[in-house]
This record gives sequence, C-alpha cells and structure tokens, in this order.
Amino acid sequence: MASWFITYERPMAPPGSIKQVITPDHGCLLKITGSVVGVDLPDRAEIGRYATPLPAAEAETLKALAVSAVDEASALKGMTVPRGTRFMTFGLGRTGEDIDSLASFPMSESFPQAIKRFDESMLALAKRMLDHPQATLRGTAICEPGTLTPQENLAVTLTLRNSGPAPIRIQNPAAAASDEKVGLQVTVDKELPPGKEDEGDMKFVRLTRGEVSQQKPRESDRGGALRSMVELAPGGEIVLSLRLQRRLYLGTGAYRAWVTYESSTENVPEQAAVEGSLKIPAGTFSVKAKR
Repeated sequence: MASWFITYERPMAPPGSIKQVITPDHGCLLKITGSVVGVDLPDRAEIGRYATPLPAAEAETLKALAVSAVDEASALKGMTVPRGTRFMTFGLGRTGEDIDSLASFPMSESFPQAIKRFDESMLALAKRMLDHPQATLRGTAICEPGTLTPQENLAVTLTLRNSGPAPIRIQNPAAAASDEKVGLQVTVDKELPPGKEDEGDMKFVRLTRGEVSQQKPRESDRGGALRSMVELAPGGEIVLSLRLQRRLYLGTGAYRAWVTYESSTENVPEQAAVEGSLKIPAGTFSVKAKR
C-alpha cells in the first residue's frame, strides 16, 4: 500500500521560498531558498535543507489540517487577484504517484480559517526544523572600513560557511569563468527616516570577476588556479574580499549594505548541493566629506 505525503510551499523574499514535504515514514524535509520575511521564523542568513522524523500522531494531525485547507481553497477557487500575485501552494498525494490534491491561495489575501490553521502549523514545524540542518550554507559579511569619503570605493569581507553536519559543494565566485558566473550582488541603501526614502538612494551592483578575490586559499590551491567549485566540510568556510571597482556616487550620510550570493547547483551532486539566494547583512558604513 502506497504511503501518503503532504507538500507545502510558501513564498519568501523573491525568488526564495519555504518548502516542506511530510511523510509518515520519513518525517519532514524543509528547504529554504531565500531570505525569511513576514513570518515568525528567524532570518539567520542561511539557506539549505533540514530533516527530522515526526511522531506518527503529529504527521496524522498535519494531514487532517492539509485536507481541510485543500477543501477550503477548492471552495474559494476563482478569486480575482492582481497580475504578479504570489501564491502559497499545498496538497496531498501518495508516494510514488502523482499528487492527488493540489491547491493554492494568494498571499495578497487574508487566509481563511482552515488555511490559516494549516499554515501556522507548518510554520511552527519549520521553526523547530531549523535545529535539524542536513545541508546548509550560512553567510556573514562586514563593510571595511566603516567610514568612506565620496571618492573611495566600498569593500566588503564575505564569509560563506557550511553550517550543517555533512560536506557541501558550492561555486567559488573568485574562480568564476565569466562575469555572469560570479553570482554576487552588493546592495546599498541610505538610512533615512520613514517616509523620506527615495529609490535613488538604493544601489544594486552585480560584481564582476575583477572585484572578487579569495582570502587565505587552501594549501592545495596556493601557487595554482583557484577551484571553481569548493567542498566545505562541516564548519568549513571560504572567505572572500569584495572590492568594488566603480563609483557609486554616494552622498554623505549613513548606509546599510547587503551581499547576495546565488548558490548554484549546476554540476553538484544532489546530496552536497545547497540551492537558493543567500542575502547577508553587511552592517553599516558612513560617507563623510574629505577634509
């Protein structure tokens, strides 16, 4: 007799999402592919997969909630929503077969009762799942120095660390074959009082090969070409220097910065892959006029 499964996907900061699959035999698998926003989950600047068994009673309770949510969404089918609206999707099926029931509900609308209960239960489970990493990547970053003149270029130190219990493989931006393969973006936003923000105060910079270098290459890489793919053991890390070689034309004031790393799974075995867009806060810096 085929076992059943529940599937659930909730959009996060584009293009990321939270995805969960639950089966009574294998428990829960959680996949986070972007920044966590709008829900009661910590954004740890971490993406990847998490897994843990579930008690049979809890799995059955979630199944009943999923059935109710699918029924409620089916009854509300046909809602008119603006183009570009993102949807939460969920459903049930039998292992090894096509999904039996798949439903969706727009994120722009208030969730009705059954869908809300199911969503809250899945998010509560996701919060617990963060303590059970399977293959995860975490980032930290800092702007250096903390004060610039308008003529100086921004520099950021970025650390990508394996925060899970098993080896992972990631693309090395410092050894990218082309500018398109670097996969790094720096975002800078001026700190202003609410209501005073202006689109022109936010800058987005896609980094090129000449703007990324690797600090302290491993012994096997010294004296030769850097590897385009690096394997990180649990707790292992790669440290990158990001030095923008272009003017951002920033006025005087205080700024926040973020680094976004696109983790590609191209040519990476599934068990070692970490997929997603990792947005990492890089702290603040200030621009002061040169005396």
